[in-house]
Amino acid sequence: MGLADMMPDSYLVVVVWLLRMVLPCLLFWIGFGPKFRWPFSHQRAYQRADILRLRAASLEGRSCPAALSSLALATERTAPALFQDAHKQEEARDRRDKDRRDRRNATTGARYRAPASAPQGAAILAAAAGRAEAEAAAATEAAAAKAAEERQMHVESLVNFVAFNRHRPKRYFLFDDPPPPPPRPPPPMEALA
Repeated sequence: MGLADMMPDSYLVVVVWLLRMVLPCLLFWIGFGPKFRWPFSHQRAYQRADILRLRAASLEGRSCPAALSSLALATERTAPALFQDAHKQEEARDRRDKDRRDRRNATTGARYRAPASAPQGAAILAAAAGRAEAEAAAATEAAAAKAAEERQMHVESLVNFVAFNRHRPKRYFLFDDPPPPPPRPPPPMEALA
């Protein structure tokens, strides 16, 4: 005799629905609920001097491991795509497309004009060369301004990350002497409201 034979259908439906409601809540609480420490669990703590002494002893006479020898530092020059904002890339792409369309429209309009005489053609070529030099100078100035703006943006981002990353102070090393007292706990939530 199984469980279905012992219980009427209505009770079985109620049990199934209770499991459907309780089991996800229980799994959510286990995954994201309050974290507590077991009574006999402990974390090992080592003094900073001991760790540095062991590190120095382990590195004596050895070179960089092969797995770390191929690591390289990415800079704006070596990997510019990593340092650009997606929105700015999209705007630059739109500007490039618009410039291409304008140039295409200008060249197709110029094709159907009457051919210029030789002196007029030389003057037009000289004016076009002067215009191209001016555009190149403006483009280099704009690129320098953009690079300075991006550099400023990255510095501001780094400062914000460092300033606002942690809500509570945290100690990252152990002292040789007795440590100073721990930082004050944050104010209770009721005091903030």
